[in-house]
Amino acid sequence: MSSAVAAAAAAAAGTPPPPPAPPTAHQAQHGEYVLLRLSNGSERVVRLPLHPDEVSRLDSVPKKSITGGPSHVLNLGRFGSLDLYQLVGLNFGWTYERIGTGAGRLVPLATEEVDRADLHSVQAGLAIEAADGRTSADNRNLIDTNTSQDLTQDDILKLKGEGVSGAELIDAIIAGSKTFAEKTEFSQAKYIKRKQERHLRTIQILKTSLMNVAEHYYTRHPSRIMNIRPDTLSQMLSYANVQPGARVVVLDDCGGLVTAAALSRVGDSGLVVGLSTQFEEPGFEVVSTLNMPADQLDRTLLRSTWYHLSLSSEDIISEGAPAPGAGAEVEDSAMPAAAVAGRKNLAERRRKRQLCRAAARDELMRGNFDSLIVAARVCPMEAVRLLVPLLAPSRPFAIFSRSSSALAPTMAALRSQQMALDGRPTPYAGDEPDDAEDDAMPADASTTSPLPRAINLQIHDTWTREYQVLPGRSHPFMNMPGAASGFLLTGIRILTDPDSDAPEPLAGLQLLLSEVNQLRKRARQVTGSSTYWGISSNPVAGTSTGVSTDESAAAAVSTEEPVAAAASTEEPVAAAAVEQ
Repeated sequence: MSSAVAAAAAAAAGTPPPPPAPPTAHQAQHGEYVLLRLSNGSERVVRLPLHPDEVSRLDSVPKKSITGGPSHVLNLGRFGSLDLYQLVGLNFGWTYERIGTGAGRLVPLATEEVDRADLHSVQAGLAIEAADGRTSADNRNLIDTNTSQDLTQDDILKLKGEGVSGAELIDAIIAGSKTFAEKTEFSQAKYIKRKQERHLRTIQILKTSLMNVAEHYYTRHPSRIMNIRPDTLSQMLSYANVQPGARVVVLDDCGGLVTAAALSRVGDSGLVVGLSTQFEEPGFEVVSTLNMPADQLDRTLLRSTWYHLSLSSEDIISEGAPAPGAGAEVEDSAMPAAAVAGRKNLAERRRKRQLCRAAARDELMRGNFDSLIVAARVCPMEAVRLLVPLLAPSRPFAIFSRSSSALAPTMAALRSQQMALDGRPTPYAGDEPDDAEDDAMPADASTTSPLPRAINLQIHDTWTREYQVLPGRSHPFMNMPGAASGFLLTGIRILTDPDSDAPEPLAGLQLLLSEVNQLRKRARQVTGSSTYWGISSNPVAGTSTGVSTDESAAAAVSTEEPVAAAASTEEPVAAAAVEQ
C-alpha cells in the first residue's frame, strides 16, 4: 500500500495518518551534505537540516550552513531563498523546478525540458552537417532596437505571479519574439539557453563525491584549496601511490581536500594522519561534505597540528583539563538540565580530540608510512627534511607548490646529495645557499638532520583543457583559467647508508618537536601563557629565537586562517606567533 493510499484510508477511519517513510539511499536525507546545481550553472554545497527529533536531543545545533545563512534557509541570490527542508526526500540526479513566489514548491521537471536547449543545438548541428555547412538563415538583418519582443517586463512578472511554469513562460517569450524565426539554428539554441538561465528556476540535487566537490571548490573557493585542480589532485594521489589499506601522512592546508581524497582511496582498512600548520585542530570541512560514516572516520582518520605534536601523549590528554580547586565548578543541581548536558557533551568532544591527537603523535613516532602528500604553505625543503623520514623504504612522496622555484632547490639538493653519496661530481654547487644563509645555520646543521635520500625525482606541471563536444560546434571552452594549477615534486625514499653516522629516521621530526616545546616553555616563562608557538626558518638546526610579548602580539594572526609562515612559497617558513 502506498503512503498516499494509507493516508487516505487513515483519514477515512478518523485515525492520524502514518508518518512518512524515511528517505532511501537514493534520496536526500536529514543532516546530509548535497550539491545543488542551479539553472544558471552555479553550484552550492549545503548541509540539509537535522531531523526535528534529533534536534530536540542535541544541546546545540549549528546555526549556519556551509554557505551561510540560517540552517534551514539558503539565499540563492536572484533565484531567491530556498527552504532546505523541501530537499529532504528528493531523488538524487533529478531536476526540480521551483514554482510560485515566496517559499514556493518544487516539482520534478521533465527530461525533455531540461535538455531542450541542448537538443535544439544538437539538431541544428546535425542539420548543418547534413547540408555541408550551409544554412538558409543568417543574422545579417537583425538589429537590436529593443522592439523585437511583444512581452513587456510587467507581462513576464504577471505570468510568474500566476504560477506559470518556466517552460510555458519560455514558450510565451519565444512566441512574442519577432526575430526568433530569422535566427540561425545555433542562435536559436543560444537564445533558448539564455532564457532558461534567466527564467527557468531549476535545481538539480546531486550526491556529493570527491570529483564534484573538488570541482566546486576550485570554481568557487580556489584560494581555500591552494588552486588545486581536480586533475592535479588525482596526480598527487597517483604519484604518492595511495591505495586501499595504505598508511598515509598528509600535511594539508587546503581545508581537508587532500585528506578527503586520501580517505576515499584508502577505504575502510587504511589510515590517514592529517596534519595542519594551524594552531587549532584542523576542521577539514571538505571531509565532512563526503558524508563518510562516523565509525569509518574514527578508524581511518587521525588529526593533529604541529603544536600538539610538540607535546607528549600525556600532556596532550591532560591539556585543557580544569585545574582542581579553581572555583569554576558549578553544582549540577543549580544548573538547568540542558546546560548540564551541554557541558558533558563539550567535555566528551574535548576528550575525543585529545585522544585523537595523542594517537596521531604515536603513529607518527612509529613511522613506516606508505605514502606522503604535502599540500601546505611551508618550505618544501623543510617538509622533505621532516616528513620524508616517516616513510618506509621504497615508498613514494608528492609535494605540491604553487611555484616551481620553490621546488627546484629542493630537487637540486636531493640530487646533489645522492650524487655525492655515489661518488659522482655534483653539478648543483651553484644552487647552494649564499654566505649569509650559511652564517645563520650552525656548523653541524647538516650532520644534525641531513636530507633523506630519494631517487626518481621529478617536477611535474599539469595542464587540462575542457572541450565542448557538439555536432558542428566542438571546440575548447572560450573562458579558461590561464595560470597553471601548480607543480608537483615526486620521488621515492630509499634507505641511508647503514655504515654512516646519520641519526635515526625520525631525528629531524623529534628535533622540531623539541624546539617547538622549548618555545612553548619560554613563552610560558615570559608571558605566563603557553599560547605562543613558532617554527623557525631552520627548525631542525635550533636557530629560532624567542620574541617579546609586544612582538608576538604584533605578529599574531587569527586562528581561523592557516599560519602565514611565508609570504610566498619561494621563502622558507618564518617564525610565526599564533594567539589562541
